[in-house]
Amino acid sequence: METSSIRIISTHEQQEQHETETRTGRTNTSTLRTETLPPLPQPPSPENYLPPYLRLYVQHSHSDFFIASSFDPHLIAQLMYEGFLPIATRRYVVPKLHKERCVIYPLQLERTHAHTQTHSHDHPSPTLHISKNSRKRSNKFLMTMNQSFQKVVEGCHHQHGIAWLYPPIVDAFRIIHDGSVLIGDHETNSFAVRLYSVEVWNAATGELAGGELGYAVGTIYTSLTGFAKESNAGSVQLAALGSLLWQHGFEMWDLGMKLSYKNDLGAQEMGREEFVERVKELRIKQMGLMQMNEKISCRSIILDCERKR
Repeated sequence: METSSIRIISTHEQQEQHETETRTGRTNTSTLRTETLPPLPQPPSPENYLPPYLRLYVQHSHSDFFIASSFDPHLIAQLMYEGFLPIATRRYVVPKLHKERCVIYPLQLERTHAHTQTHSHDHPSPTLHISKNSRKRSNKFLMTMNQSFQKVVEGCHHQHGIAWLYPPIVDAFRIIHDGSVLIGDHETNSFAVRLYSVEVWNAATGELAGGELGYAVGTIYTSLTGFAKESNAGSVQLAALGSLLWQHGFEMWDLGMKLSYKNDLGAQEMGREEFVERVKELRIKQMGLMQMNEKISCRSIILDCERKR
């Protein structure tokens, strides 16, 4: 790396130079000396975040993206465990480690509306914000978990197209979903990576109104992708899911890339270096399986969590 050089003149030298200039009318540069400054510290390059044991299977591609040719569910789960968001093309897994990740950390419920007003617009409090509209509309929807994985995938495809949710990575997700994958820490412990489908149903018609795919590593829950077929279904689903995550003891909700509706929910941007450190800290904490076999009112989920706050 190139270094920079600057000329530094002491007070005594400045006085001598000024006198010389006054007498001769020109600058005397013989008194100038140079000093080399050390290079400025640089942030770690993306390659440095890839653990050595994964480098046989995963390489850095460009920017925030890496690349792997295998769709093995254990590799996908290992990438989740290391903080990568596993997305795909037709032929490759393209794990992404964002320069900035949109997260709610620590995950806690907003106490009062007045409390949030004490924070500036640029620095909102790190709490889950449930809007009045979502709370009001929540009685129109019911929620389940892990009951309709395929329908959630189809809903995402219908709303977004294939996007990155290609058949090979869907198959890997399905295997993780049907039975959590255990990840070893190369010592004595093992930790579960669990993939969830979250379903929101219209309470009147019984039809699927929205949902998402996400996964849990320790006390971190990551939202992968979702859809909404009805107005307010998406915002209600996020409000009810956030309430459930808090109730179950999750400490960080990872929402991926920055989007305005995530900031409205209470998310803030976390730099890559800090995010990876938080992942290492929280992934080793044991967390039980979230399960919801019967349809439960989204409103009752939200209100129940608010009562326990």
